Amino acid sequence: MNHLLQQELLQLREQIDTIDAELLALLSKRATLSVAIGKIKKREPLPVFCRPEREIDILKEMTKKNNGPLQNHQLEKVFQLIFSISCQLQEKA
Repeated sequence: MNHLLQQELLQLREQIDTIDAELLALLSKRATLSVAIGKIKKREPLPVFCRPEREIDILKEMTKKNNGPLQNHQLEKVFQLIFSISCQLQEKA
């Protein structure tokens, strides 16, 4: 592999590393909010359960805004995992 190609790949990977760090920060912030919601629900007391209708609305909105290159079914998989983990965090709060 020539030097210019290696340099180009290195720069792209550095950008990905930066984005990964930003994603981690955002996911942590979202998780913290999920824990806070779970604590409020337990304190009141309200049932701690996930709201599938809200998740469907979020997915619809995200797929509407999606311009690729992720396909909608790929984007939905990512968000479904985030929703599942958020519900788990609420239940354990």
